[in-house]
Amino acid sequence: MHATGQMERLRHAFFRITRYVLWAFLLPTIPLVVFRDEAWRLYIGATEYSKVGAATATVMSLLLAKAIAVFPQPVLAQLVAAKNMTRPLALRVVFLETSTVVATLYAVSQHGFGAVGVAAVTLGITLVGHPLLHWTLGLQITGARWSEWLLETVLPGCIPALVTVPVCFGLRWLAVPDSILLLGAFGAIACAVYFATLILFCLAPNEREDLHKVVARAKSILPGGASS
Repeated sequence: MHATGQMERLRHAFFRITRYVLWAFLLPTIPLVVFRDEAWRLYIGATEYSKVGAATATVMSLLLAKAIAVFPQPVLAQLVAAKNMTRPLALRVVFLETSTVVATLYAVSQHGFGAVGVAAVTLGITLVGHPLLHWTLGLQITGARWSEWLLETVLPGCIPALVTVPVCFGLRWLAVPDSILLLGAFGAIACAVYFATLILFCLAPNEREDLHKVVARAKSILPGGASS
């Protein structure tokens, strides 16, 4: 696509695919973050959770939150390969990883940070570094503007999560999920809300058409689908 010079198609493909990746990243992230304590308590038991579970759950949440910044990475890797810009991406990766290691060592040696503090430092560097270095590289390759990127990818990519988060907290307020069955039910409700919001409010017209085609195709191959 890039070789033919069709930059407009390349740009919209970049927007579309990274939006899909963001949706995929945030779908499991939201319930895992909101129900982190209950999930870990059920997984390792109440006794072990009282010792290390709370800190472990917090570390998990902080690391999962990196998804909001790193989501373009799989698509960006393909873009730089097509553009033959692996060196600029590699330099950015080395800089971010080095910054993370240096900041972590400083936080641990000078301030005595534990696992939660180190995870917070890592998250902070990711939330700042990836948009400044990696996002800008993707926009440079595709010739896109920040306003286009935010409106076509980041905003619609985050809307399902923004709707699902208060729903999850509402469920948690109604009843603490103290069993695998209840936790699974809450997770299923969260996923249903996420998908409903995505389909109703976040899909572009051409994506709705594609979805209708997929649904129609699925119905046609189901038993009795052709006759209906």
